[in-house]
Amino acid sequence: MSFHSFKTIHKHTLPFGALLLLMLITSCYSAKKLLNKSETPVVNFSAAKLNGIYKNQIKDFDNFGLWQLFYRSKSFINDTISTVNTAVKLNMLTAKQLEVQLLSNGKIIRTAMLKGHIKNGYFSVNKKLVYLPIPFLYKHQESKILVGNDNSGNLVVIHAFKDEDWQIIMAGGGGGGISNYTFERIGN
Repeated sequence: MSFHSFKTIHKHTLPFGALLLLMLITSCYSAKKLLNKSETPVVNFSAAKLNGIYKNQIKDFDNFGLWQLFYRSKSFINDTISTVNTAVKLNMLTAKQLEVQLLSNGKIIRTAMLKGHIKNGYFSVNKKLVYLPIPFLYKHQESKILVGNDNSGNLVVIHAFKDEDWQIIMAGGGGGGISNYTFERIGN
């Protein structure tokens, strides 16, 4: 191989190598990473304990609650339905499938089916992940959620969310983090 052909190959692979490196150094949320950030101890996992109806509202937020946390695991489009006078019903259909229903005055107004697995006392919802590694444009969206019950039967939720983008013409930005929530059980 001549020096000229090596230089040509190197010139074409450098942008893709840089993009690959960017993707590799971008951290992803794993169940293990979230478990280390848990602020509330949970009891051993049981579908019977998890199944039930929980308050939807997070204090001081009218348009973001338990439903929106679960909905982020299915879609990155925000569901801005009001959390006032609503509840969320959870029903484990199998060891790998959770049905989530949004209730208003006892009536089902939305339903989501989430896949996942049981890990360390939590049901770990499969990660929602979007990578868009196009040259000169990079997009990384990720949502991960773990749910379990505390000693009082309330729902413990650990949620991680990341939204990053980078464009060659302008600087990128992003947001995200790991949050812990507890939602009161209000029924079976």
